[in-house]
Amino acid sequence: MLEGKQEKFIVLILLTAFLFQGGTALLHMSSTGDETHYLGVGMYLMKNRQWAVLADSLLHPPLSYYLHSLPLFITGIDGRVFEIPDMNERGRTIMASYPDDRVLILARIPILLMGALLGLLVYWWVRQVYGPWAALLAFCLYVFNPVLLSNSSLITPDLSLAFFSVLTFYCVWRFLVTKKTHMLVATGIAMGLCLLTKYSAFLVVFSLPLFIVLQLRCRAKQESPKVAQLRPSHFAVILLIAILVANCGYFFVGSFQFLHGEVFKSKLFQGIQSTGVFEWIPSPLPRDYVIGLDWQYTVVEEGFKYFLLGDISGQGWFHYYFVSFFMKSPVVLLLFLGAAIFFSLRYGQDRLQLLVLIPILLFPLYFSVFKISRGIRYLLPIYPLLFVWISRMAAWNPERVIRRFKWLFLALLLCIIAESLWVRPHYLPFFNAAVGGPSRGQNYLYESEFDWGQELKGLAAYLQQNKIDRIKFAYFGTADPRHYGIDFEYLQCFPSQPTGGLIAISATALQAWGCFDWLKQYEPVDKVGYTIFIYDLPPVDD
Repeated sequence: MLEGKQEKFIVLILLTAFLFQGGTALLHMSSTGDETHYLGVGMYLMKNRQWAVLADSLLHPPLSYYLHSLPLFITGIDGRVFEIPDMNERGRTIMASYPDDRVLILARIPILLMGALLGLLVYWWVRQVYGPWAALLAFCLYVFNPVLLSNSSLITPDLSLAFFSVLTFYCVWRFLVTKKTHMLVATGIAMGLCLLTKYSAFLVVFSLPLFIVLQLRCRAKQESPKVAQLRPSHFAVILLIAILVANCGYFFVGSFQFLHGEVFKSKLFQGIQSTGVFEWIPSPLPRDYVIGLDWQYTVVEEGFKYFLLGDISGQGWFHYYFVSFFMKSPVVLLLFLGAAIFFSLRYGQDRLQLLVLIPILLFPLYFSVFKISRGIRYLLPIYPLLFVWISRMAAWNPERVIRRFKWLFLALLLCIIAESLWVRPHYLPFFNAAVGGPSRGQNYLYESEFDWGQELKGLAAYLQQNKIDRIKFAYFGTADPRHYGIDFEYLQCFPSQPTGGLIAISATALQAWGCFDWLKQYEPVDKVGYTIFIYDLPPVDD
């Protein structure tokens, strides 16, 4: 029997482990590709309440900008910096306000704390439904998950989306159990906050109507008759509150306007506009929210350059996220997932299982069907929900299971801890041991999956340790290497000419850009943080 004091002690240890791991990653990583131009945007938005002035302020709804910018008000950043038109140059100027990385580190702290709160929410939710053993299993899977650890250490909006998505589904569940009106209101507020984090939050909204339809087919034998059903009228109330909260997030600037006069760029919104709907129905969401969503769809329609298993494509792949999930999930998580699938097929789904399973399937299905192969971070909301879904099997006669399989559980626990600590603090380029680990990651994926420009501090330390004053350098990122004390000669991509001497190049530049293929014939003499390759080549004759 697990006593209360023992359980609290274990929770405290796991929480400390999460903060320790996330904190080391937070301090180690230099500014990643997107962080440079997100940095400090929330300060401008909260002061000026203008969302269309800064180009990058429309890339996402503003809540994650607000959150990571809160600590920056104590730094005394000159507001004139936001007059710089180039968003990356503006971010580099903000970072240069201090010789160290304190501005970026301060901005990352709220996200790390939110990551810890999300883990506690997962633990508390599972404990209420399946008991302490299941809750500790879910929390342990969360604490030692490298994908969550890396995204909890960045100011990108993915962790915020995950937090408010899980909070929304938790509030739905509490409403079904308690039938209290205040939980219905809380669900609407959580969904509104979710809409304010990232445009893909619409998948959270769509999950609830699907749940309303599918809940009647729930066939688990253990289903409690006290659990209510979510009805269309409930969803209508949730949606109305969410829309109100979303408008509040924009301080009601541009709320409930007719948008028939707007010039939309994406084919999706041009098609909607051609129906005339914008002429006779005001937009329920703020104008700048809709403009930003149109911009995002324009970017998606124009396409990206995608990389998977050595192949480069402008179209993406349907199977991308299934491959990415398999390679970037700890082996123990994959084993638990397989066991949970077997358990689910054997015993069916209860209402909670169905509630979390819908978004678990909907997120990867949407991005796979539309072949938006941008990175596992796009699926971040499904990870905590997946731990909730897996944990149910630990609620089945847990004391007997622990007695019979305690050594197996201990071995699995040690494996998941070891696999996480094995790569600390390099959680972003993590690949599991089954595919060779992060040392082979450059052959599998790139950008935010592996090399996102996060290793400049590591390169600076390497150059200092090896007494290297200057190096030829090409990397994928937006931060200024000189901010980290790196003196370098930029390795030109176009035109690219073979050269000699000491060369440092990041994995994305080497594998995906195409202009440095001549380097692939050589073996690097060293690596920095798995993602920067060091070459020492003989001089090239002119």
